[in-house]
Amino acid sequence: MSQVRREAGTRPIAGWGNIVQLRSAGFHEYRAMLVRLERRLARRHQYMLSYTLAKETNEGPTGTITDFYNPGLDRGPGGGDRRHSFVASGSVVLPYGISLGGVWTLRSTTPFSARAGIDLNNDGAAGSDMLVQDDPAVAAAFRSALTGPSAPSVVDAPLLR
Repeated sequence: MSQVRREAGTRPIAGWGNIVQLRSAGFHEYRAMLVRLERRLARRHQYMLSYTLAKETNEGPTGTITDFYNPGLDRGPGGGDRRHSFVASGSVVLPYGISLGGVWTLRSTTPFSARAGIDLNNDGAAGSDMLVQDDPAVAAAFRSALTGPSAPSVVDAPLLR
């Protein structure tokens, strides 16, 4: 692990700007379990219920390295990680060939990182600084580790003829 400790606003060499190291190798893993209950069209109605429990882990979408000596610090929840997803849909055929259907989707929110939104360490890159700057291990622990309130459900109810 890097033993260099920077205080906010100081640089090892004052003339240097931001030094960013990128790598083309990365890690991405998606695991999911899907459970589905379906009733096909019979007696003028059909429905489908599904639940997905999923987890996405990666080393960050940009390939930027937080700490060269410990690249595992960049591993964390992916930007598209939605733990829970529930979908219910159905339709019924009414008289005169009119079909009434609906789809209801309820999902958990995606994770986000606790970024400051301002240039805390005076490196000229606003919004790139984590709220916790003292230790790269602590800053990396906050990468995509927060989630907001539950996402609103989406309802779609078409009426077709």
